[in-house]
Amino acid sequence: MEGEAGAGPREAKVRRTVTISDSFLERKRLAMEPGSREEFWDRAMQGFGARVGRRGASLFYRYWFAGGRRRLTWRWPETPVATAREEVKSARQLLDRGLDPEAAAEAEEKSPELTLSEFFALYVEKHGPLKAPRSLETDQQNFRKHLAPELGAIPLGDITLEHVERRLLAIKQEGKKSGATCNRVRALLQTLFAKAQRWGHFPSDRANPASLAPKFRESPRERLLSQDELAAVGKALKGLEAAAAPESRAPFRVVRFLLLSGWRLSEACGLRWRDLDLGRGTATLENTKTGWRVAVLGAAAVRLLKAIPRESGQEYVFPSPKNPGQALDRG
Repeated sequence: MEGEAGAGPREAKVRRTVTISDSFLERKRLAMEPGSREEFWDRAMQGFGARVGRRGASLFYRYWFAGGRRRLTWRWPETPVATAREEVKSARQLLDRGLDPEAAAEAEEKSPELTLSEFFALYVEKHGPLKAPRSLETDQQNFRKHLAPELGAIPLGDITLEHVERRLLAIKQEGKKSGATCNRVRALLQTLFAKAQRWGHFPSDRANPASLAPKFRESPRERLLSQDELAAVGKALKGLEAAAAPESRAPFRVVRFLLLSGWRLSEACGLRWRDLDLGRGTATLENTKTGWRVAVLGAAAVRLLKAIPRESGQEYVFPSPKNPGQALDRG
């Protein structure tokens, strides 16, 4: 990542507001005429943009500090869009504290001899608070299980593309792991090395070894139920719910809700009555994998929730049968 002060380079002639993603940048890059370039601004994250040319692209974050316009930039695809967005969040936190993100990065203590495990601990300390708790938990689990045993003791600067490819292939072969699992571990490594470059723990002139590793093919793991199948499942669940004792009906209700809403299991189990606005058909979720969001509920899901008796003093929509004051256990 690089920083620049002042007016910066000449502005691109074409500027458009879009949703910036890795796939969008790749499509635009391939469609560009030689010698041309376009600049795009992200519609969701103010100040975040991308400049695309036939030979490549760069991501940037433009901000004002001490009366001057400044910009942080990242090379793409070496730095994925998701990683750059996290960098922007970090930069905004520094700005809220009255610090210039680029100057703060240069002033950080550099420790080039950190091992991968030591750097991961630093990553959890510095970047962990910016991630959703479940997302951070997944990072820690993947690192502990798949990376720490083989790569954890190796200094960051000594890790090469060969190390990364060999480790990912081993993960694929261990217990016949899916391509999706390997790609999640690859994405974690890619983020770690991008952060290491940003924080001065990995040479900025070296390519991110994880970004050079090819992705694994992912096979579809799910099949959508037909309308008839959904109706049959719903009917069976209603019968089981009716036959169960009142305090034991939450497991059947939550499955019916999942079928109607498409939510994650953890989101449904943790749903509280205070999160719901059934008149508007919305739910406010504070602790999801992607952070805070407002979810729109379909009419069938709203009817199901309205039909659930709300007991006095009960916080959760789907309480645990064994511990009525707690949320239903995902297990």
